[in-house]
Amino acid sequence: MRAPVGRAAPESEALAVTLRKLADRPADRAKRVLRFVADLDHCLERIVAASAPGAVHVWTVGDRHVGGRRVPLRKIFSELAASRGLDKKGAITRMLPSQRRMAARNEHAPMMATEDSLVFVTPSSR
Repeated sequence: MRAPVGRAAPESEALAVTLRKLADRPADRAKRVLRFVADLDHCLERIVAASAPGAVHVWTVGDRHVGGRRVPLRKIFSELAASRGLDKKGAITRMLPSQRRMAARNEHAPMMATEDSLVFVTPSSR
């Protein structure tokens, strides 16, 4: 089942800003970002619905580049999690090893240097 595309953009100001920044790029760049975030939000919705009150969630995300523009996935995910009722408790940033390599077709984009493990808790009462 494919996730609906419409909910993610209004729930994340960072996503809306990113989509505006991609407006001067080929249309498929913004569509790819929107589809990825919509799918991520759909997964988040299902996981939060199945979580017990007080459940701890740890999500590892990193900012990416699409169409030469930075996509702030850390911020986008935090906004989506808040819209789903999760309380952010903290983040742990990790430096990625410099020897990590990406696919040759992606060599024109900067490599991701860090990733964050974002920690959230499902509220005690929903």
